[in-house]
Amino acid sequence: MRGPSRLREGGFHRLPVWAILRGKETAESSPHMIAIRRHPTRDWIGVSVAVLIALFGAAKAQADGVRSTGVALMGYDSVAYFHQNEARPGAGNIALRWRGLVWHFASPENRAAFEANPRAFVPQFGGLCPEALTRGETVPGDPRHWTIRDGKLYFAQSADALHRLNSDAERILPEAAGTFRRMQRN
Repeated sequence: MRGPSRLREGGFHRLPVWAILRGKETAESSPHMIAIRRHPTRDWIGVSVAVLIALFGAAKAQADGVRSTGVALMGYDSVAYFHQNEARPGAGNIALRWRGLVWHFASPENRAAFEANPRAFVPQFGGLCPEALTRGETVPGDPRHWTIRDGKLYFAQSADALHRLNSDAERILPEAAGTFRRMQRN
């Protein structure tokens, strides 16, 4: 059979394997053809279930304050806060995977420092804003609004929250730590 696939007797389509893997409904003939049976009701149910799973997964990620990009710190170099004393975007080609996220770095030296001791460079409270934690809220911190206290990196949700954090760190940080510990136990 040459040309686009056609519905054959018994409701079977003859499609190349690559077309099935890519979700193609029609494809030109190939030596790697297989027959599949199409069932319209099952197709509709399968698509509906996939859409619902995607929607609930996205809603849960937003509710948990998790960014679903898979990139840590919005691509900022976590070592640069300590070594260069600035929020520096990482390069796309200088990266590594740690704890399920991709961490970007501005230089190979920063990547090597992170590889040697990653826990020394990750933000406290999982990157959540300490000032928001004192109110019982789980708001992701912004890597552009940061401070280092006692050798630990903290992100605030905004410039105003960073100002409040720096003004009252002795109260905010212990309260945030308590809230964060309680959240992790639940």
